[in-house]
Amino acid sequence: MQTFGFELAEFSLIDKLENCQWPEKSIAGTPWYAILCNNRYVEDFAWLGPHVKDRQNYIKEYDNDPETAMLQSDTVSVLLNLGSIPDFVASKFVLGPTFAENFMGLMDEYKKNFEDEHGNKWDYSNQKLLTNYLTFKRSRESHQRDYAEGGAREIEMKKM
Repeated sequence: MQTFGFELAEFSLIDKLENCQWPEKSIAGTPWYAILCNNRYVEDFAWLGPHVKDRQNYIKEYDNDPETAMLQSDTVSVLLNLGSIPDFVASKFVLGPTFAENFMGLMDEYKKNFEDEHGNKWDYSNQKLLTNYLTFKRSRESHQRDYAEGGAREIEMKKM
């Protein structure tokens, strides 16, 4: 309330969370779960993805400009994936009418500087990346099994 002028959580939601039980099944160990692929959340987030034909006609925003109407849903997508956005970009983008251009410009700058900073060319998901990730996952699961069985006292994570 002090920072933004409104409550970030409703008291009824807080009560529900405090009284809910641990789920029998939960999603863990994957960075690729897309919450907006679950129809239960699409309406809650008022999200219309780019797959919806003429989505700008269904989104009503403050300025009624169909050219920028998609920004509402696109912003939801970006904010739900904030953990996957490079810190360089996440710490600098500004929400507002020029959000898309500002965000894309920061991503372009990040990609341009990636190779100099990390020694690898920036790339979208590809087979090499998936293979490295699966190797990392299998290695981590092996360490976790050893640890759970009492065989290992310390889990050491190494940089890929």
